[in-house]
Formats: sequence, structure tokens, C-alpha cells
Amino acid sequence: MTERSREGDVTVDRDRRAEPGRRYWYRLALATTDGQQNYSSPIEVLLASPAPAFILRAIGPNPASGPVAIEYTLPLSTTIDLTVHDLMGRELTRLATGVQTSGLHVTQWTGEVRGGRAGPGVYFVRLAYPGGQRSQRILLRR
Repeated sequence: MTERSREGDVTVDRDRRAEPGRRYWYRLALATTDGQQNYSSPIEVLLASPAPAFILRAIGPNPASGPVAIEYTLPLSTTIDLTVHDLMGRELTRLATGVQTSGLHVTQWTGEVRGGRAGPGVYFVRLAYPGGQRSQRILLRR
């Protein structure tokens, strides 16, 4: 059983009973302007498993002397703030903010902060989301 909706000029059917990690086969029904109906060949769909939790994944390289890649996963679409803080807890820069989709995200910190470049030292990357936060330490060397 699917839920049908209209998104612009497209009719969308959503299979709400589909389970993550399972393989499904579908056929698309195509209606022509003269009322004829045709069906596509079977289409295979593997529903990806959602991220199990809010995770601040790999930050690297760490220690770093140049740009740093920051990976994080979200189990659902939600509002987040991804920020960099100094040892005193002061926010130095905001790397991502607002609503983001579920899944894996990757962003980069170049070492830029308000007022210039961050000097060598220990910093914290913080992922804040409704109901919690995660943080990891990063060491910058110049």
C-alpha cells in the first residue's frame, strides 16, 4: 500500500511499509494524454538504513596544519549547528547551521575564524542538535 501525493506536475507514491536494508521491486505506471496505460520494466530499490544516531565522525587530519574535513551523521532531518570553539568555550566560527537532511554530511574547516586565522592550539568542534550535542577535540599546528 502506498501513499499518493502530487508534487508539481509529478504524482508521487510512497511505500511507507518499506523497511531499511531490504530490497524491493516496483513497476511504474505511465499514463499517456490519451488515457493509455503502460508499465515500466521492474525497478530494483534497496532502501538504505538510516543513521542510528547523531554522530560526529572523523575529523582529520588531526593534528592538522591545513584544512580539516569534518564528517557527521544525522538520523533524521533536523536543525543543527556545527561550530568551532576555543578552550574557554567561546564560539570562533560556525561551519553549518539550519535544517539538514538525514545521512552523512562532510564539511571543511580551513582554520579561519572571526578576525583571521586560528593560531596553533587545541580547539573543539561541536555538533548541536535538538536535545543534545557531540564534540571532538582538534589540534592545530602551524
